[in-house]
Amino acid sequence: MVKIIHISDLHLGKNLYGKTRTDEFCQTLNHLIDVIKKDNIDVLLIAGDVFDSSMPALEAQKLYYDFLARLAKTKLKHTVIIAGNHDSPNFLKAADPLLSALNIHIVSNIDVENIDKEIIVLKDGDSIPYLIISAIPYLRERDIRRILIDENEDEVHAEYRKAVIAHIKKVSDQAFLEQEYILNNYHIKIPVIAMAHLFMVGDAISDADTARDLFVGSLCPIEADSFDSRYDYIALGHLHAGHKIKQNEFIRYSGTLLPLNFGEQETKHACLIEFDGNNKKLSLIPFPPIKNLIRIKGDLEVISKRLKELKKENKAFMVEILLEGHEDALTIKNRIDNLTTDSLIEILRIKDNRSFGMALSQDDEIKQLADLNEDSVFLRLLDCAQIDEADRAEYISTYKEIRRLMDDEEVSTK
Repeated sequence: MVKIIHISDLHLGKNLYGKTRTDEFCQTLNHLIDVIKKDNIDVLLIAGDVFDSSMPALEAQKLYYDFLARLAKTKLKHTVIIAGNHDSPNFLKAADPLLSALNIHIVSNIDVENIDKEIIVLKDGDSIPYLIISAIPYLRERDIRRILIDENEDEVHAEYRKAVIAHIKKVSDQAFLEQEYILNNYHIKIPVIAMAHLFMVGDAISDADTARDLFVGSLCPIEADSFDSRYDYIALGHLHAGHKIKQNEFIRYSGTLLPLNFGEQETKHACLIEFDGNNKKLSLIPFPPIKNLIRIKGDLEVISKRLKELKKENKAFMVEILLEGHEDALTIKNRIDNLTTDSLIEILRIKDNRSFGMALSQDDEIKQLADLNEDSVFLRLLDCAQIDEADRAEYISTYKEIRRLMDDEEVSTK
């Protein structure tokens, strides 16, 4: 039996409205190590976006390398990592010579002249192959096609998508040739898994849709049918909500292990795939949040009621508040401060949804956002905030100075 865990999108180093989350990342990785030990996992797949930035902070790098070092102390046999669109290919592959000695295989970029680089054959202690992985990292346009100077935007997207699909086919064809070679020489048929960091859609893209309309996070849409139907499992990264594609349990986004923003309210999990002869099974391993992310939207009464409920739970919460209603900002802030004192509740963001709505609806003559410029929006925000005439000169002067500095910086960087 071979037991495999599929995760993706760790985004190590990501902050939340300026709040560092190093402790949460550390505890999440600790939990992953515990799962690997407890369930005797053989292979770990990380399907891209290891880091949140192409230049990760030292703290994030330490988390990553400490985690890999601890993996070497478990019974895990192999780790396979592909680069995502947030990762720097050069950074990930810098430690290749060292990590490969620990059976950590990293595919950070592609070589169209050497497809074999993306085919990873995992072997046991007796050098008998038991698993083939097509490891396809995030495909940057410059790596897979030449952009013609006279292409328009729709043509660029369409040609890029064609090139991605063509590359997937080349890698897949090579992987199944490898499977056939092993069958002929070792007389065993081993599973083949695809790993990819991309935006997969469940059904073929209709003529009414355009690639430009469907781009998500700079990745073009690729339908599931672009992958060979013979794959035993397809491990996807990029989308943060774990889910299956086309109701197929074995084509999956694992999603993030840690909620990365207040919009991620779904249960987080890792995917466990087990191969036993000709049988395969998938199960989900839950990853409870270290701190609960809560979004509260409403007026002061709604916000107060919800904060009181959270305080009674006596748990760690990070909260985003979206203000509605008519109470003044100072009254709201004082009430929130009073309700969260001596609690485990952290208010990370208070967004006043009322200001922009009021500012943009004052003048019935303005029908389109295109009719507004920066100056007119700023003046309407002053009206909305009820700034006295006597104080406006200082606000306007400061605003203009900031605009001037921004313009100067833009010119200097060109």
